Amino acid sequence: MDARSNTGMQVIYGAGRIAEFLGIGRRQVHHAAECHGLPVFKIGTTVCARPEAIAAWISAREASADEARKAKSTDWTPGGPEADPSAADLGFAIR
Repeated sequence: MDARSNTGMQVIYGAGRIAEFLGIGRRQVHHAAECHGLPVFKIGTTVCARPEAIAAWISAREASADEARKAKSTDWTPGGPEADPSAADLGFAIR
């Protein structure tokens, strides 16, 4: 990681170094930035990121995954699928 700032703010320069930091491939860095909101910016043509911004992005994704998991667990039907009245609409018996 390169810290090329005299303000004390660290910046990771290059998709390769960002990939190293995250433990993923370079192409995955570009994909995560384009499709999943990985917080990167460019200085000239070089992709850069701040470690703090990446950590916050990961924390936010973890929190949303936890919320989705909790919401999914509340969809549970007591007694299993055979107790679900909508199962009768399938046209066959569930044993």
